[in-house]
Amino acid sequence: KIVQKEFTYTAATDKGKQESGSIFADSIEEAKKILEDSGLISVILEEVLVGRENPFAPYYTPSLLVNTKTK
Repeated sequence: KIVQKEFTYTAATDKGKQESGSIFADSIEEAKKILEDSGLISVILEEVLVGRENPFAPYYTPSLLVNTKTK
């Protein structure tokens, strides 16, 4: 089985109300079909990318140690 991808969406209901959220599906086409079959229209989808842009960057920024002692 293919690992499902996560997509964020913004769409409108048939009454014009805007909805947004996330959905898991095998492909962007399947995600769009699922949302349209649930009654949403004007669906805008974007795949949520897994991982980090720079895998070698630290997860945190070390704080600077400042010596506050005075003589």
